[in-house]
Amino acid sequence: MPWIADAKTWCFTYVGPQAEELLGFPVEDWYDPAFWTDRIHPDDREEAVSTCMTLSEEGGNYEFAYRMTRSDGKVIWVNDIVTVDMGDSGPERLRGFLIDITEQKAASESAQEGYDRVQKLLHEAPDAMLSVRPDGTIARFNKVAQEMFGFPEEELLGTLVERLIPERFGWSHVRHRAGFAERPSSRHMGKRLDLLARRRDGSEFPVEVTLSPFEDQGGFHVIAAVRDVSDRRHVEAELRASERLLRQMVNSLPAAIALLDVDECYRFVNTQYGDWFDLHPDQIVGRTAQDVMGEEAYKAARPRIEGVLRGENQHVEMGFPAPDGTPRPVEVAHIAQFDDEGVVSGYFVIVLDISDRVNAQAADREHREALAHFSRVATMGELAASIAHELNQPLAAITANAQAASRFLTKTPPDLTEVDGALEDIAGDAKRAAKVIRQMRELLRKGERGEEVVDVVVLVEETVQMLVSDAIARDCEMIVESEPDVPLLSGDPIQLKQVVLNLVMNAFDSVAEADGVPGRLTIATSSSNGWVEISVSDNGPGFPDDATTDFFAPFVTTKKEGLGMGLSISRSIIEAHGGKLTAETNPEGGATLRVLLPVPSGDDG
Repeated sequence: MPWIADAKTWCFTYVGPQAEELLGFPVEDWYDPAFWTDRIHPDDREEAVSTCMTLSEEGGNYEFAYRMTRSDGKVIWVNDIVTVDMGDSGPERLRGFLIDITEQKAASESAQEGYDRVQKLLHEAPDAMLSVRPDGTIARFNKVAQEMFGFPEEELLGTLVERLIPERFGWSHVRHRAGFAERPSSRHMGKRLDLLARRRDGSEFPVEVTLSPFEDQGGFHVIAAVRDVSDRRHVEAELRASERLLRQMVNSLPAAIALLDVDECYRFVNTQYGDWFDLHPDQIVGRTAQDVMGEEAYKAARPRIEGVLRGENQHVEMGFPAPDGTPRPVEVAHIAQFDDEGVVSGYFVIVLDISDRVNAQAADREHREALAHFSRVATMGELAASIAHELNQPLAAITANAQAASRFLTKTPPDLTEVDGALEDIAGDAKRAAKVIRQMRELLRKGERGEEVVDVVVLVEETVQMLVSDAIARDCEMIVESEPDVPLLSGDPIQLKQVVLNLVMNAFDSVAEADGVPGRLTIATSSSNGWVEISVSDNGPGFPDDATTDFFAPFVTTKKEGLGMGLSISRSIIEAHGGKLTAETNPEGGATLRVLLPVPSGDDG
């Protein structure tokens, strides 16, 4: 818009018809003396008026830019081009053009903002940042790039970017750069490729590069972000080596190991786990537990899987079909895995074949049973005289009663009443003899451990009854004490009877060492707090005062001719019944051995 104004009053004397389009005010409004200064943006007013005043006094031509406010309130940028007409006394008239430069100003500011952003990106980025022109020359770079490549600023600026690439790759990079210029797009390179960069000294190092096209001051540039991944590649190599070592270790373990996620899908299995199902590990990973295990086995394992997914570790011994279909004893552990927030992210399954251990335990059990049988036989040998006496009594009575019956029958008339009484006595004595023989046969019988309901009170009384004659022969008094209502137990009556027999026989031998003092044994049965106790106390010399001696260990004995197996076998029997066998020296003298046996659940103790 052309205009003319008085140099002294600054009032317009002429404005072109474009004035109304420029600010939206009618042309006649422009002739108001205050119009021009009032339309200048308040923030620019003082500077614009001062500039106009100063430059007008100097004469000549000048131009300056400032903001003006339109009639609709919109702010625009204008460029004021001024020519000063000088007279004899100084400036007389001002002529010029007001040009709307709002769009150019916005474009300029946008370009400056873009430039500022690039500069900030370059200098604040943790990676090496380079701005590269289409011809491959480096326009800008940050300090990280200087340090990474080892170039001083003056050498790096304006050099071809191929200088930062190993020479053997330079020719191909030029081709790739040209292709990128034809189809520019942001892209990342190096994650699956081994990209190498070159330092000033010629050394090479692995990098990852991100390329981003960018309009820089009206021209096409490429921003390259270069990251040195030497340390990361080193760590990755160490991790791969560590993973290989871990896999080798896991595959060398005798256990079958698998890792599953919360969806029960396999994420890892070792070789042994694959062998168990006759599959290669790669054929298992990605499949579900139900698919691999089979419906029946999975159904049995489901409660443990539900528990471990709640974060509860599970452990069980069970039989599991081997690859050949035969059941095999195993230990199975389900171990929960948690993420950083403590939420279950999966679980390990560890299966250990315990066939050898179970077989060894079975062999050991058979050995203990054979040893216990030998001990019973040996004990019965020691009781031969007492047993013979127990048998002689009923047999002698049978003989006497038979003779008496014969005499009663020869009378005239026969005394049948007396004969009947004699026959009843013969029957009773025969039962006594049969009972002794039955007890002997039970103790001498060899077989696997049985499980029956046992009345401990009766068992103790029957055992003590077998030893009455031996006690008399040894001049030893036996006292039996039993509490009322002692609960019934579950166990092997023969083995438990052997324990009682062994403890009483040991007590006999102990009191025999107390010279001049009549022997006395107390065999008591009681119950308390879910346990039944059988105690055998004597008035012998007690145990030797040696805290280092374990009298329950095999082949440890205080007898001159003992094998030292009785207490060891007795303890094994009691522990197999879930109980305890202890020994102590009494304060008043002698020793007490205590057998504690658990009352079955549901019974009163």
